[in-house]
Amino acid sequence: MKLLPMSDTLRGPVRAFTARYEYCCVELMAGILQGAGNIFVLIKDSGEIFGVLQLYGTGSVFHCLPFCSGPAGPDVIAARKLVSGMLAGRKLFCIVGERAGTAFLCSALPPALVPAAPVRNVLMVRRNGFRQPGDQPAAGVVRCSGRDAGLLYPLQAAYEQEEVLPGTSLRFNAAACRLQLERTLRSQLVFAYRIPTGTAEGSRFAAKAGTSVQGSAWARIGGVFTEKESRRKGYAYYVLVQLVTALRAAGKSASLFVKEKNTAARCLYEKAGFTVIGGFDLVYLNPDAPVRG
Repeated sequence: MKLLPMSDTLRGPVRAFTARYEYCCVELMAGILQGAGNIFVLIKDSGEIFGVLQLYGTGSVFHCLPFCSGPAGPDVIAARKLVSGMLAGRKLFCIVGERAGTAFLCSALPPALVPAAPVRNVLMVRRNGFRQPGDQPAAGVVRCSGRDAGLLYPLQAAYEQEEVLPGTSLRFNAAACRLQLERTLRSQLVFAYRIPTGTAEGSRFAAKAGTSVQGSAWARIGGVFTEKESRRKGYAYYVLVQLVTALRAAGKSASLFVKEKNTAARCLYEKAGFTVIGGFDLVYLNPDAPVRG
């Protein structure tokens, strides 16, 4: 077993390998497509790719380790030793990805790093070409752009404080939240549900949904949120359907992860055609590191 940094020679085979599992590692595929650094490849003595992982600049670790589930055979043991050596001395923030691969990486952490309890999620997918009854745009749904950052910010801030931060040692940072929202509006698809307010502003956004990252054939959906006073009115469903319709038109399937115990959100996603296919965990390692953009 070898652990090699990405090279021009490896790029094609690594992309083909990752494409088979892209639904659970969209972030990694995006890094491969962008030519990002700090991507490493586990290669068996036979020359077959065993796994791929990326150390993102802020200390997040993304991975595609489909062969790390089940009994720890010789290949898994050899891979763990190599990964442990590579991670030693690095400042890490969190491990993000499919449950078995995340557990494998936690087992390979240097002794000085004690991971927090995993944030348990389920991974859900909606494949391109699947049409859900009622896939029709609602009148209040709009595609957002940079000029909508001000109206979207209250939703984004509430989303982070209600859905992202609880259970972690992270603290809300208003400036970082606004900056990330502006970046997302420049690079991703975001839809929101607009309702009239009768005020000088004229309207506000009651719900939103967008992509957090896009790969080759898949996009990761994130930040789905509805303000408290507008829940159970179907707004999140409307924006979600419009988002997956736009992705389908672009030839991409959609995946997302949601906390295991968030039954309301899981019901929403199932209504919109998503299916649970496995576990997807986040393990925080260093809460003082910045959150990935």
